[in-house]
Amino acid sequence: MDKSNPKKAAEQYELINWVLLRKLETFVFAFLFLALPFFAYKVVDATTSTLAVRNTAAELVQDLIKWKKTAEDEKTLIQVTTRPTVGHKGFAYVVKQDESSLEEVLLPPGVSIVGTVVFDGDGMPKSAATFVITKGSKSVRVEVAPNGLITAP
Repeated sequence: MDKSNPKKAAEQYELINWVLLRKLETFVFAFLFLALPFFAYKVVDATTSTLAVRNTAAELVQDLIKWKKTAEDEKTLIQVTTRPTVGHKGFAYVVKQDESSLEEVLLPPGVSIVGTVVFDGDGMPKSAATFVITKGSKSVRVEVAPNGLITAP
């Protein structure tokens, strides 16, 4: 900088600050632009996990109501239990009458489930039961009360 001309020195100082400001602004914009896909992935993952868990819970509730009614109509024991699929690539819930398998429902990839319930010939559960459906950090509980009420919050 030229000390003999204070006006020229001030202009150079302002020019340097302006250039540094533009560089900083470009860096911040590039960082935000590159970080955006990471945040979008988190939002999409959370949304799909929530939807998968809630849809599975809704389908399970409908199936439990159906098999409860079937146990009552046919005056037989019906067991709904969960298990990992062959090769542990997913989970399923299985409906059994006596020793025969009536239905097996495969869950979407990444969704796990734990729980079991047995409906007697009156359509009532032998004991209270809880099914826990999970994907990632999202989970939902489907509960079967001793009086036969099936709920999912």
